[in-house]
Amino acid sequence: MKKVGSTGENPFTPKTYLIRYWNKEIQNNHAKPIFLLSKASPLSAVESDNFSKLAAQNALSFRLSAFCTSANLLCFPNTLPSYWK
Repeated sequence: MKKVGSTGENPFTPKTYLIRYWNKEIQNNHAKPIFLLSKASPLSAVESDNFSKLAAQNALSFRLSAFCTSANLLCFPNTLPSYWK
């Protein structure tokens, strides 16, 4: 596994934060848990902040497609209004 801060790795992602925390608090020679690292958000700090602001304004639904793509989520379009026609 690459060392945090190595070339090409963003030091401000949740994954790199988790690695820094693990290195500081869990001081052993065991491999870092891949399962735990895989659950870290793929969003950058800027993306996370932007989407959080949209969510606080109840406006995330207007950018849902962009959010799902950035967060590596499978999102389905809202089909509920078509049922009520």
